[in-house]
Amino acid sequence: MAISLETLKKSSPMPPRDLIFGVAGIGKSTLASLMPAPVFLATEDGLSGLPGVDHWEVRSYRDAVEAITALHEDHPFRTLVFDTVSAFEPMLHRRLLELWGVDSIDKVGASGGGYYKWRMEALPLWQEILDGLDSLWINKGMRNITIQLHMGSIYN
Repeated sequence: MAISLETLKKSSPMPPRDLIFGVAGIGKSTLASLMPAPVFLATEDGLSGLPGVDHWEVRSYRDAVEAITALHEDHPFRTLVFDTVSAFEPMLHRRLLELWGVDSIDKVGASGGGYYKWRMEALPLWQEILDGLDSLWINKGMRNITIQLHMGSIYN
């Protein structure tokens, strides 16, 4: 493409993409539930104290993919909340075990796996999830909120 004043484009406003990071019980899910028309991919019990929140109970990698796919249809939601990626990661690991037909994450990867070789095999699975979230952001104008649980305290 030739760069010229005729090819100049204007940016358009996009909804935010947010990461909420914090210790258990601090109000991460509560904050996300206050966003415009939220729907949750709930990978843990963070919604038990929030009645009436629309959500899917995500218990596997495939559940997450199916929920993200379903949101590409017409719906009233404006915010997707992935609550939490911390609880989702073991589900992704289970998917790796299924794909490789092994019983240990250390056996995932070429030549029988080995020290952290599984991480390279996990990247395409993570990318599929991130691509789905990006597609909802770009094509459906949905705000994306990802919640990650901090597993410790700054005072430890």
